[in-house]
Amino acid sequence: MFIYKKLNKYSKTKRLFIMSIISMIVLTILEYITDNLIELVFHTLFWDYSNFKFNIDKYIKKIPNTITYIISFIFIINLVLSIIRISSLK
Repeated sequence: MFIYKKLNKYSKTKRLFIMSIISMIVLTILEYITDNLIELVFHTLFWDYSNFKFNIDKYIKKIPNTITYIISFIFIINLVLSIIRISSLK
């Protein structure tokens, strides 16, 4: 919420884009921490990306993650716009 208040000076489109980038970064960090904890607690790797080209310490594949975030962003934007259109018809 703090970040969102700081972004009030930007237009809605820019705010949405900036928040999605911040979300992408936060989720990647969360994924990295979670994967490390899983390996620490269970002493096993549930997935290993060490043989892929743009991996981060064998836990995160950067290119597929980025593509997933972009597709999710497009889906969410379309969903939000559809909800706005439907609510404006009432």
